[in-house]
Amino acid sequence: MCPIDRGRKLIHYPEAGNVFDHGQRVLEFIASISRNIWWMGASGPLQRGNNLELHVGQKATRTLTFTEESVKAYAEMTGDYNPLHFDQDFAAKTKFKNLVVQGGLTAGILNALVAMDMPGPGTVFMNQNLQYTAPVFIGDTITAEAEILELHQTKPVTKLKMTVTRQTGGKVLEGECWCYTFTPEG
Repeated sequence: MCPIDRGRKLIHYPEAGNVFDHGQRVLEFIASISRNIWWMGASGPLQRGNNLELHVGQKATRTLTFTEESVKAYAEMTGDYNPLHFDQDFAAKTKFKNLVVQGGLTAGILNALVAMDMPGPGTVFMNQNLQYTAPVFIGDTITAEAEILELHQTKPVTKLKMTVTRQTGGKVLEGECWCYTFTPEG
């Protein structure tokens, strides 16, 4: 089973435990993610089905540090064994000079941000337009920030500006996305 902690209520998703061959390592990796959430809202709250009041201008952040283990776990799940991620001699001969984290890991923090923080549980991406502006290296700590640009007035649809920065403040990814927030029926 894959437990998801939502405040004081622990919800189990039995089907999630069978998704990964390396389930325990994946769960340990996910558990190692630290998160910081900042809520800064403008006027005019819009109540969503997940009980979050959302405002244009509202922001949320999530922070994550990448290790060799996270790069290896991602490669085991996806098959991305690019030498830029694993071969230091190869990477040293490129303009990056060091091992680079897979782009999917960098963008993956956005999935957690929208699904768990803002707009919140039940949210999925409908569309993403992302630009990778700089590499992320093993050992880097990145912070993703989402800012609400638009809220549909009759549907649970949100447009977000997404920015990911590294610990030095340098931008590594930016873009916009549209999200839809599902709520349980009945």
